[in-house]
Parts: sequence; C-alpha cells; structure tokens
Amino acid sequence: MARRKGHHSEYERMFEVYLRKKEIPYIAVDESKRPVTRYGKIKNFDFIIHSKRGNLSVDIKGKEFPQSATQDRSGLRWQNWVKNADLQGLTFWRDIMGDFFTPIIIFAYKVIYTKDIYLFWDLFNYKSSSYGLVAVGLEDYKKYAKLRSPKWGVYSVNKKDFLEIMRPLRYFIPEIGS
Repeated sequence: MARRKGHHSEYERMFEVYLRKKEIPYIAVDESKRPVTRYGKIKNFDFIIHSKRGNLSVDIKGKEFPQSATQDRSGLRWQNWVKNADLQGLTFWRDIMGDFFTPIIIFAYKVIYTKDIYLFWDLFNYKSSSYGLVAVGLEDYKKYAKLRSPKWGVYSVNKKDFLEIMRPLRYFIPEIGS
C-alpha cells in the first residue's frame, strides 16, 4: 500500500485498509499528479471503486464527529464542508467518464464519543479509533450546497438537508454489508 499524502491522509489510509479488509476492488489515485487541462490543474478524486452497483469515483472527506453538541446531544453537528476544487474535480471527471462512473463524496467521521456510534450503519475501527462512514452522490450534494466561505471556496449542506441526502456507505457499495 503506497503512503497516502495530503491533509486528510489519516482518513484516506483508514479507508484504503477498510477496502482491503472488505475485499472491495479499488484503485488509489495519486492526488499529487493533477492533470493539466485547458482549464488549469484539476483535482483528482481519491479512489476508483468497483461495486455491484457500478463503478464509483470517490473523494474522501475526513471529519471529527461531533464537532460540537449540546449536553442533551440535540446539537450534533454533521460537518460536511468541501472545497470548490473538490466539486469541480468530481464534476470534471464525471463529464469525462460519463455514465461509467458515479461520483460520490464519502464522509469518514472519526467518532469522538462511543455513545455516537449508533448513528452510523457502517463503522470501521482503525488504530484505536472508530470511523463512521456515510456517502452522498455528487449531484445531491451540489443541489443543496451553499457557499460558506468565498475566501476559502468552501461549500456545505445544512444539517436538515444533509441528513436527507446522506446514505450509509453500503447504499453505494452493498458488498460491505456482507
């Protein structure tokens, strides 16, 4: 397994170990070798995954869960921000690869409190931490995303809409449930 690079390499390494353990066919993409197009450099996604439901182009977004919460846990925050470059990259590759690949964003949440594990269908323990895995199709995300920081080019989906569009990872990769 090649050493993953980048800000969220812990989450990408965890996910690669997860795919290996579940024996899901995949290709890890070298993000450092961005293609140059007439539009400039385009961000690569993180993995190509072959599933019973089809081929997926996947971008991994690692977050801690919860970011914050009230004492009664009603304020659980589902951080789901992504950068504009992530959305543009997945869109660019979707346009090139057409219907052969479905672009998705996987949110890998490092679960801080064990009492929150019940919120996730798909969990993986890696290096003494538990990770909850959920996914959103690119088009669903883009439909509800709002620009949160023009300076940083960051988008996110409000909690209510995110809870409607996010799916357990097994929705896109049913083999992981077996």
